[in-house]
Amino acid sequence: MRPTQNRSNLLLLPFALAGFALAQPVYNLLLATPVFLLARQNTAADVWALTSVLSLLIPLALALPGWLAWRRWPLYASLWCWAVSSVFIALFAAQLLQSSLGDHWLLFIGLTAATGCTLAWLLLFTRWQTLTLVLAAVAVLFPLWFLFGARATEQVDTFAALSPEHQATGKPLPDIVFIILDELPLATLLNSDLQIDQELFPGFARLQSISNWYVNTTSVSDGTADAVPSILTGRFAGEEDSELTVAEHPFNLFTMLGQRYRYNVAETVTRLCPTSLCPRSGPGMGTRFKALLLDLTAIYLHRITPDRWIAQLPVVTNNWSGFFAERQVFFPDGWLEYAGQQTTIDRPGYFRRFIASIQKGERPGLNFMHILFPHEPLAYLPDGENYGLQWLRGLHKQQWGDVEWSIVSGKQRHFLQTQYADRLLGSLLDHLQQQDMLDDSMIVVVADHGINFALNDRRRGLTDNNAAAMLRVPLLIKFPGQHTGRRQTNPAMTIDILPTLLATLGITSQSLQADGIDLQSSAALIPRSRIANSYLHRQLEVLDESRLKLAPLVAENRTQLKLDNNTGALWQIGPYDEYRGQDMQVVCKESVTGVEAHLDGFSKLPNTRPEQTIRAFVAGAFSGEEVPASSTPFLITSQGRIVASGDTWLFNDRWLFFALVEPGYVRQADWAPKAWLVDGQRCLGK
Repeated sequence: MRPTQNRSNLLLLPFALAGFALAQPVYNLLLATPVFLLARQNTAADVWALTSVLSLLIPLALALPGWLAWRRWPLYASLWCWAVSSVFIALFAAQLLQSSLGDHWLLFIGLTAATGCTLAWLLLFTRWQTLTLVLAAVAVLFPLWFLFGARATEQVDTFAALSPEHQATGKPLPDIVFIILDELPLATLLNSDLQIDQELFPGFARLQSISNWYVNTTSVSDGTADAVPSILTGRFAGEEDSELTVAEHPFNLFTMLGQRYRYNVAETVTRLCPTSLCPRSGPGMGTRFKALLLDLTAIYLHRITPDRWIAQLPVVTNNWSGFFAERQVFFPDGWLEYAGQQTTIDRPGYFRRFIASIQKGERPGLNFMHILFPHEPLAYLPDGENYGLQWLRGLHKQQWGDVEWSIVSGKQRHFLQTQYADRLLGSLLDHLQQQDMLDDSMIVVVADHGINFALNDRRRGLTDNNAAAMLRVPLLIKFPGQHTGRRQTNPAMTIDILPTLLATLGITSQSLQADGIDLQSSAALIPRSRIANSYLHRQLEVLDESRLKLAPLVAENRTQLKLDNNTGALWQIGPYDEYRGQDMQVVCKESVTGVEAHLDGFSKLPNTRPEQTIRAFVAGAFSGEEVPASSTPFLITSQGRIVASGDTWLFNDRWLFFALVEPGYVRQADWAPKAWLVDGQRCLGK
């Protein structure tokens, strides 16, 4: 081996390769997903700092040791540069190969490593090194294009200085409480008669008893980044990228109310309230930038990791921040203090703080909250206990497989977490009553979109088969002075909420140019087509009403979760759950085999107190030659007694098991979970 003859290559090559392998993929992500920076409260300064780190500091830090050592130890300097360059090329190759070879991890790793070592050698020690200048020149363009050509800084927190002018009738304005829940299909709340289930969801039933319940409401999108702005503007989402700032939506809920209201606003994804009405205070740049780097690291790891190991990485598809939640820090002053905590940290606490912040004042208040709840992670029981940081199981790349247990288990946990959201809603109504605000306030509760539990279908993303689950959402509006509930069956859309609210307040809304209508007006009686888009394909489409029927979905929910069974509802859902509490021998006898069950470690939900945590989610994998090559029933036992059951699911060549155990069993002093495969009359395990 001969050291490279061109010392400048020791700097230029790592710089160029870092641009292709590291910087440009991150820039593309941020430009393609503008909501990422908005939802995290990042600023233009953060964007400049990130660009400096990716395109300058990281390659310089890695290249400088070789460049400095070249005169004294040229061979070692060249080897250092070759190693650094090999890593960057391998990372670039991993992003290209993941989609085709991600399932074949040995081939994936071998090919990326060989590509990195070989190409780095060619670029350093052969005539190919002349390409270094070309690569470096192209790499220089990446940050310049990101900052100036694509105007990346315009994606961050920019606000109009003033609210648009508007006129009002002089009618006394009521306090407003406006809550957007996240990922809650209407079918979850309904009983067999298609009424709100008062046993499971007394908070929603209580609100419905004093509100107009628009039972035939559809969201206009299956994605938060489109659904929430549409609610706040009364307009359909565009077919281009999501528009999330007041600069792009100058006429919205906040600006139309102008200076007449006190603003208590907790936006999570959007930034539609102008700073003149909602002054921002956020985390310091150091804290904010550290969190940004952590989250981008998590996303990048998903881009370069073989599918076999992706399950070991933090989930990045269900939030905008806090992927390494235990290391996420957001503690600024003011309401935005809690936006960072809406990751995996403390969403119920966020809800409780919002409730406490609602106070009666001399001027009417607009109390608005969009909360990522009951959105996963599904970690909460109805009383507020949590069973650790647990995401949905049975999904691969957001697609459900063909094992029904995955659907039933996920649906069970979704219902239990929604019961806790219902309890928090009840606390809100109690607080308003205590503040003497319940009667005269206008209350709006809506979900931005739903979630789908169906075999061989997507969890999120509109398909031919899941429109009812994804788009039929709860909408309850309590008008000022209303004391009696009304069931409204006319077709409605979430874009109708803002026109209805403004009309109730007597505020003229011609400047709004809304696509929605006032649901209290005669226009609501006129038939119209309902329209929605999907974050998977952003084109707006007219919905076929036959795809929106709820009865089959509700019937399936109640059958799978035994909701009409007074003794087994939500817990007697596995293949052998009827034997819970009994000795395992009523199902099968312990057999000495080579099958072994490996229990996953417990993942604590960050920032929660130990007394609020119960280790009730039992999950792991079976190994051994006798493990069947198809989905098989399993038992979860404690001291030989059955406490839960389910069916295994194949993921990355491992047969996984997972089940939520009813808390009463977990609280027993002798709690010691074990897992067994059921093979006829035999219990396979150790």
